[in-house]
Amino acid sequence: MTNDQTTNPYYCPLIFNGMYVEKINQDKVKISACCVNTLGPETDSIDFDNDLYLQSQRQLVRENKQVPGCDRCDSNSTTFSLRDSAIRHFQNTPVDINGPRLSKLDWNVDPTCNARCIQCSAHFSSAWAAEDAAHGKIIDVRVTSSTRRNFAAESIDVSQLTSLYFNGGEPMLSKEPLEFLRRIDQLGNISELNLSFNTNGSIRPSPEFMELAARCRSVVVNFSLDGTGSAFEYIRNPLSWEIVEQNIRWWNEQKIPTMGFNVAFVLGVYNIDIAEDTYNWYKNMSQTYKKMSGFVIQQCYGILALDYTTAKLKQVWAEKYTGDDYVHSTIRGMLEKSPNAQEDKDWQRYLEIIDSRRKLDWTTCLPNLHEAWKNSQSL
Repeated sequence: MTNDQTTNPYYCPLIFNGMYVEKINQDKVKISACCVNTLGPETDSIDFDNDLYLQSQRQLVRENKQVPGCDRCDSNSTTFSLRDSAIRHFQNTPVDINGPRLSKLDWNVDPTCNARCIQCSAHFSSAWAAEDAAHGKIIDVRVTSSTRRNFAAESIDVSQLTSLYFNGGEPMLSKEPLEFLRRIDQLGNISELNLSFNTNGSIRPSPEFMELAARCRSVVVNFSLDGTGSAFEYIRNPLSWEIVEQNIRWWNEQKIPTMGFNVAFVLGVYNIDIAEDTYNWYKNMSQTYKKMSGFVIQQCYGILALDYTTAKLKQVWAEKYTGDDYVHSTIRGMLEKSPNAQEDKDWQRYLEIIDSRRKLDWTTCLPNLHEAWKNSQSL
């Protein structure tokens, strides 16, 4: 039996051909079908074919039943979901739902990171963990030095991989992407590999990484940008916008024909007011660099999500985004879908905690948000 997404609303090829791995410590990992699928229980081994959690999800899809771990794609009615992207990716590739085959691997590198992005946490950033420790907060159990001693990757059969994706941490600070590319190159399959990864843009890769990437079938670099200028520096503290913009230009000037670039904009309370400005920056950049070919708005989760804002504040934003283009229509859809909070104190308290740690002031660093909030008070 092969894939037929037309008759099964819960079908996703990643349930049968994909795997996401996140190391917990030196002994344990968690596995799911993709990077937005709910993680399974801790396990001390990676077994794509026989993992009980993966098997249970596959069986639900075979029975045309909803998969609890796929709720993010099930509830995503306003933006292009990862499931949609996967179906498009596999539309010309047969997927045997009775014979799983690992062709797409999503790998979460060690949580080594040089940024303390306000929408992130110590779980994914060593810089965040260091800040938490400095302020007396218990450090996340997924300590960087611990995960570095986890060599679960060596047990994965990469011989049939056609897609390899890295998120972080910061992949350009990790040795793992290079190690995976070396293994695949030794197997002689690197020319068939579609490589992609997220990066905050602050670190340039090694010459060896670039040489191996140039031999892949395709390379997609997703720059994680949630604003520009001073807003970017507040959101992705302590990164420098000037350095990141220089590096984005450097990436685009590399002579690798199969390499392309996207901007991944994680939208939340903190940057909804500057989404259009960031998109305009992207459009200007794409006029110079034709490989800048995608701007994707993704939903923020956690305390800075739109769910934590009031109906009045959402009204201010809705009155701003009335157009029909991608940015306006996507934001309106997110506003309409998100529930309303009774007050705006939760996200404000969170930003105030960050400000007290970093000697900053969100009302001046994010002036558009402050102005929108003030306007909402008069409604």
